[in-house]
Amino acid sequence: MDGPLFLLTRHQSVSYNEKDTEKCPFYHSILGKYGDAMNQAVKERDVFEAIADPTRRRLIHLLSEADELPLHEITPHFSMGRTAVSKHLTILKEARLVHDRKVGRETRYKLNVAPLQEVENWVSFYRKFWSNNMMRLGQLLEEDEE
Repeated sequence: MDGPLFLLTRHQSVSYNEKDTEKCPFYHSILGKYGDAMNQAVKERDVFEAIADPTRRRLIHLLSEADELPLHEITPHFSMGRTAVSKHLTILKEARLVHDRKVGRETRYKLNVAPLQEVENWVSFYRKFWSNNMMRLGQLLEEDEE
């Protein structure tokens, strides 16, 4: 059988293809009972994907200048609404670049720089790679001049 498996009883089961999700006889009852929680299992995003967007890089920069900020103080720095800024912060949270905590009715956001070490390691490797290649090129050019 292909795809995920739903247990019906001890002895029965049904399988479905992901393309036919809504055709599954239990899809709507499960969705109604558990909502979007099924799809919201702890997501973890790639750090490179998270920092690829200029808005998220600006958010990182803004959060680096403060200990922590609530959404209502972050939003005025962008030409978009609170919902859009919140979605970008969620992506940064999924990449572990931002931590949030509730303080009363507001959510405060704080930068977590630790995942950026992965980016630094990657950049460092290529910095060395190009530096070595440029030195070799320089040596070859000097040899050709002689």
